Amino acid sequence: MTPALELRGLRTEFRIGGRWHPAVRDLSLTLMRDETLALVGESGCGKSVTALSVMGLVQPPYGRVAAGRIVLDGRDLSGLSERELERVRGNRMAMIFQEPMTSLNPVMTVGDQVAEALRIHRGLDRAASLARARELFEEVKIPSAATRLREYPHQFSGGMRQRVMIAIALACEPAKAAFFHAALFSAIPRLDAAAQALSAIPGRVPPLDAMPAGCRFAPRCPLARAGCEREQVLAEVVEGHTARCHVATGEVAIHA
Repeated sequence: MTPALELRGLRTEFRIGGRWHPAVRDLSLTLMRDETLALVGESGCGKSVTALSVMGLVQPPYGRVAAGRIVLDGRDLSGLSERELERVRGNRMAMIFQEPMTSLNPVMTVGDQVAEALRIHRGLDRAASLARARELFEEVKIPSAATRLREYPHQFSGGMRQRVMIAIALACEPAKAAFFHAALFSAIPRLDAAAQALSAIPGRVPPLDAMPAGCRFAPRCPLARAGCEREQVLAEVVEGHTARCHVATGEVAIHA
């Protein structure tokens, strides 16, 4: 079966001070049809940049996909022109942005913004596209859908604007529904514990032009040892589980 999406050795870079620095480095993944893939990580680790790279929204002169392949339904998207990408975006794939107020056009009604994708990619006329937009509003549980189609983004709450973005993403029935946004798991609050101290990851993600050698997380990692400054290689930890961690793969020993 052909995967819905494949990334092979993806490297996305941004220009800072006249030099290119990687924000996503050597990322590979496979997403099958009817499968959900969760990219989990702290703020600034590259989740959104990965999604933007797939959508073809990282472009020169300030950013670029420098290496790797992005394959959607067996079609390599690398090197496609902007016009060709526009035929794919919102049609075969869509992205629900984290902050809807900065993604929605403030001078267009929300109904027209949903209908626009249907007119471009499905060739529907205004009446038919608005009728479908109303159905989508009902699907995402926006009350009084027929009336609210004629309203503007500022008339919606943050949660309702997010539902409008979901409606836009679902408008053309895309093939991949969305990318959904050991120290990280410990920071998740538990519902079965009445009193608990929330864990926090110390420090912050370093800027792209000041990344440490080897493991980027090493300066903040409680398990870091001498040797973590070496370049990382993806290796198997246990069967079916790989990691780019010198400690987890046994390349750097932990001494009691």
